[in-house]
This record gives sequence, C-alpha cells and structure tokens, in this order.
Amino acid sequence: MTNSPFHVPLIIDVKPAITERNQITRLHPAKDDKCIHSNDSQSTSDPNPPANRTIYNSINMVKLEQVAQNKAFGGSITKYKFVSEALGGLETNFNLFVPEGASSSAKVPVVTYLAGLTCNEDTAPWKAGLLLPASQHSLALLFPDTSPRGANIPTEDDSWDFGTGAGFYLNATAQDWSKNYNTERLITSEIQRVLKENSDVGGVLDLERQSVMGHSMGGHGAITLYLKVGLRRF
Repeated sequence: MTNSPFHVPLIIDVKPAITERNQITRLHPAKDDKCIHSNDSQSTSDPNPPANRTIYNSINMVKLEQVAQNKAFGGSITKYKFVSEALGGLETNFNLFVPEGASSSAKVPVVTYLAGLTCNEDTAPWKAGLLLPASQHSLALLFPDTSPRGANIPTEDDSWDFGTGAGFYLNATAQDWSKNYNTERLITSEIQRVLKENSDVGGVLDLERQSVMGHSMGGHGAITLYLKVGLRRF
C-alpha cells in the first residue's frame, strides 16, 4: 500500500535473466488465481489440458504442512510446505518468523524477504540477520524459496546463476519454463492466499500491512514486485 510504514532497503547485484539458450523474456500478470486440485477438466479454461498438468479450482483450500519449527529471539521460525499451482504442481517451502506476542487479536505486519543467487528459504534467515530487529519491532518475516525444485527442465542446473540457482522472481513465458518458473505469482498471489486460507498460520499476520525487501537478485525482485503490485499488496 502506498502509505506503508516500512522502508525497503535494497542491495542489487543482478545477472541478466536472458540468455541465448535459456530465455525468460518478460513479466506478465497471473491469468488465474485458482488454487486447488480437481480431477474435473471443466474447472479450467483449457478444454484440453495436458495429461501431466494438475488442474486447480477454488472449491477447497490448500493445506500447509509444517516441516520444522525453532524458537528464535523470543518468537519462532517455522518452515511450511505446500503444493503450488504457480509452480506447476511442485512442492514449495517457505519459512515464517513470528515474533513473541503475535495473536489473532494483536496481528503483526509482514515483511517478505527475497534472497539472492543460490540461496533458498533456509539460507535467507541467517544470511539476512533480521530476526532480532524483527522481534524488537514486532514484525513477521516471510522467506520464500528462490526457485522451483524438481521441475527437471533441461539445462536448469547448468549454471549457478540461472534456473535452480536463480529464479529471478518473475513469471516465465518461454515454453520450457512457463509451467514451473512463476515465482512472481507464487509470492504476490498464491502464498498470500494460502496464508489467508490457513488461519491457524496466517491469522496472526496483518496482511493489510506488508512490505518487501531483498538482497542481490532479491533486491531486484523487491523493486520489480513493488513497482508491479505494490499499490495493492506491499
């Protein structure tokens, strides 16, 4: 939102996201925010969906599964996973730090932290060093993964600064990549909805008060996502 109380410090060191061999060409908004598995092919606008594509609708909610939890600076940091429509039906993880005192009657603002090249949802919290100040200022921190895992796209592991090493927080349009590499939609739409649907997790978060920040590739992602959706999300 435009009157966000949060500053967004950014450190940018970005590799080009376009190569001759692997091309992720432009950003585009999600065409469909629907999220849950259905075996009914009529639940999608595509009358002939590929056999290997999971179909989603909005009848049921996506359930978060807790993977791990640790105490941290008076609060807790919890790792969750869920099956992501934005990532083509792959499982994705994120870490969520919730400060002490957060509750449904005392909701806390959320800062999404976007990590840099070769990082993930686990390396981001200790590299960022933000848990202590977040606890002091009663802020929740959301750490999404940087790329899809398990897409098995040819060449996605060939370079440390592209593919599984760097998803660049965008929605891919190149044919080989567009099914799975949609981390922009994952962060700005799907995770937001999943947190709302799972009130036992998101019920202590004030999703009307959010900001976004990042380091390196994540700094670039924070800029682009804020400029694209900031008026309605961050």
